[in-house]
Amino acid sequence: KILLLEKLQGWAWDPMESDWYEKYQKLIEFTEENGHARPPITHPVLGSWTAVQRNVYSEEKLSEERTLLLEELNGWVWDYGISVWHEYYQRLIVFANENGHARPPKSHPVLGEWVGNQRNRYNNKQLSKERTLLLEKLQDWVWDVYESNWQDNYQRLVEFTKENGHARPPKSHPSLGVWNSVQRIRYKKGKLSTERIRLL
Repeated sequence: KILLLEKLQGWAWDPMESDWYEKYQKLIEFTEENGHARPPITHPVLGSWTAVQRNVYSEEKLSEERTLLLEELNGWVWDYGISVWHEYYQRLIVFANENGHARPPKSHPVLGEWVGNQRNRYNNKQLSKERTLLLEKLQDWVWDVYESNWQDNYQRLVEFTKENGHARPPKSHPSLGVWNSVQRIRYKKGKLSTERIRLL
């Protein structure tokens, strides 16, 4: 009977052992559904479990078998910081695909603060070359927050023009009124770049 039970896939005499393989199976399913093995920490089943695996690994207490099983999964990483970064990066890719640019506004509930942190780290020479290149691959990514804000307002003006047939929003317009005035003032003072003049 012992031999028969031990022949079964995933059988374990220790219930803790059995629980590990159940969670691992759920991680396999998550990977197949999402294309990577990096569930967010907020995931109801896998968030805390994957964090425990990383902690046990860092203490060199995770068995070689379990280590290899986790490393077999697409996108698995041992460093949680790397995991979180890539999770946000994937969300930024989705945002860029949906909006035609990788410049979420500062008010964006998920990406606003994260994008700002990436720019700050870049300006302070704390962002790795790999992450720098990944961000620069995205459509219309900019490091300068002022450039980002300018492009955001320009896109609003493009949309206003499509809706109204002209690019002259009134001064009372909540987002474009003051911005348009600033562009005209900078133009008159010779402080508006040739590229921005052309775009307008």
